[in-house]
Amino acid sequence: MRFLSLTIVFCFVLTSSVVYGDNRSENRTGELIQTTRVSTRNLSRTYESFGPVKTARQTDIVSYAKGIISDIWVKNGEAVSKGQKLVSIEGYYKIKNQKFSSLSDSQEGNDIVKYSPTNGYISSLKKVPGNVVIEGEILLSVLDVNNLIVRTEVFDNILDIKEGQKVKVVAEEKMQEGIVTAIALNVNARTGGRMVEIQLVQEGLPKFLVGEFVKVIFVDEHKHVLSVPEESVLNKKGQTVVFVKERTGYKKRQVEAGIHFQGYVEILSGLKQEDTVVTNGAYELLNQDIGEKIKIED
Repeated sequence: MRFLSLTIVFCFVLTSSVVYGDNRSENRTGELIQTTRVSTRNLSRTYESFGPVKTARQTDIVSYAKGIISDIWVKNGEAVSKGQKLVSIEGYYKIKNQKFSSLSDSQEGNDIVKYSPTNGYISSLKKVPGNVVIEGEILLSVLDVNNLIVRTEVFDNILDIKEGQKVKVVAEEKMQEGIVTAIALNVNARTGGRMVEIQLVQEGLPKFLVGEFVKVIFVDEHKHVLSVPEESVLNKKGQTVVFVKERTGYKKRQVEAGIHFQGYVEILSGLKQEDTVVTNGAYELLNQDIGEKIKIED
């Protein structure tokens, strides 16, 4: 036996030993028949998709009475931490029956200072110091970074994606882990794709801005699976078959194939690890097939 180790890169990784049979023979047309032994392999591949970062929740910072903005400590797109100063309003303290929250408002002299209720990004800030605000007016919004998501489109029969699956979200040199939280039931009739929602796993301030376009990397891992070279697997009259080498000949056998990896096919049923299948010459054997077995000619 001679052993050949193959490593395939470009969204596909294969680690295994492929064993080719020493015994070679010719079919009736004189074509060389080559075989390989079925063995288990660790197969993995990646699939990349793209989409913008969104927030699943935002908090509006509202003025509960009329006043004049005295200071603004943030700007649009700025990342803020929970409890950070946002804006102060002069004259706001004079109202009766104040509706201040101890978590988001405090009085400093003649001003009421508003604080960020969560970690996030500043959005929709249109005011400047000196502007008058009225009761119920939204001063700005804080996009909650604890609930950042990415919605991206994937396509059927590419990967077996499941809820709870971990993914990598990257942009330039930034990388963050995400978790698949939802998969659309319906396929887009125009594109043939299916929407998948990923929630970013947050630790501290976010690495990505809301609206930033990112790449999502899905990894599909199949460990210790039976697989054969794709040239071994043939289709005949709606059946998936291979030719298995036996002591006295080559026998056609129906198999159930899984996902096609680059150059290899996962075998779900129909073969055992000790089986030997035809690689080179399988198509010629199929054309010769008139019964269950083709004899090996001396």
